[in-house]
Amino acid sequence: MFPLLHSISLVSAAMVDSLVSAIWEGAVLAVCVALCLRFLPGLGATARSIVWTNTFLLLVLMHILPTPDAQQRTVLQLHASAFHLDPLWSLAIGSLWLMLSFWRGMQLISSAIHLHRLAVRATCIQPDVSILTLLQGGNTSRSAEICTSTEVDRPCVVGFLHPRILLPSILFEQLSIIDLRQVVLHEMEHLRRADDWTNLLQKVCLVLFPLNPSLLWVERQLCVEREFACDDRVLLSSCGKKSYALCLTRLAEIAMFRRSLSLALGAWERRSELARRVHRILRHRNEKIRRGPAIALTGSLVIGVLAGAIELTRSPEIVSFAPRAQRTMQPRSL
Repeated sequence: MFPLLHSISLVSAAMVDSLVSAIWEGAVLAVCVALCLRFLPGLGATARSIVWTNTFLLLVLMHILPTPDAQQRTVLQLHASAFHLDPLWSLAIGSLWLMLSFWRGMQLISSAIHLHRLAVRATCIQPDVSILTLLQGGNTSRSAEICTSTEVDRPCVVGFLHPRILLPSILFEQLSIIDLRQVVLHEMEHLRRADDWTNLLQKVCLVLFPLNPSLLWVERQLCVEREFACDDRVLLSSCGKKSYALCLTRLAEIAMFRRSLSLALGAWERRSELARRVHRILRHRNEKIRRGPAIALTGSLVIGVLAGAIELTRSPEIVSFAPRAQRTMQPRSL
């Protein structure tokens, strides 16, 4: 019995050591990325979403991968943590970790089942020829059906292999052909970018690592930039800024007091975010960094984020939980 408890204690200590390191290292990395992007206002939302996606993935890897020079660490480095807490604290934190992961996992499964049932019960409609052309994919291999449902309060994409764009029945009756085209164009851009699969990966990672606030914050920035990128695609079409802003406002009026679905990719998420998006659309400028320099800047930022993450993982631990006698035998996980 005691050897088993000792083994559990060592495992929980290693996991929580890694968690604490990933939290503060991830926070430093996320702040640096946010500052860099703040000084590059001309960088488009698509490029920003790429940077945040890579940042998110690196924050996840900080939990599970060993540091590049873990085997070369000296005894002094392994004992360099500023605070050493009793291993029982790691057991308590590890237990909380497991409970939150289980709770979030159940929420994710419940949401997926609910969305599948919504898609099955939805009513397919025959759209206008111009809308049908958009639904067939255009410049992407993915296509979608358009359906109406009385159970949704906003346009959203559901389904990974056979995606459907669900529209609230009341909304479909009120939207003009131009508004409907804008909504479909936004949702099809999500599919073209494979945002549904990326969104699923994000939610699974949040289930696995629910105690990392840095991961939560970066995931939120990624979601925002993803919606901005799809908005930009709509603005590149023939519709005007005012027309699209009014369309989003009409979407909000229908679902202001109802909850959104966690796995659905929609034309809007929260009212505060909607206000931010409408404001961004109305003040949208064409003064953007050109494609060539934008690609170079994006690549440089991604490489810089990777280099920064590697460098941060070489820093000494701030808090440790493992028994001191074991510290020289366990390399820190990233």
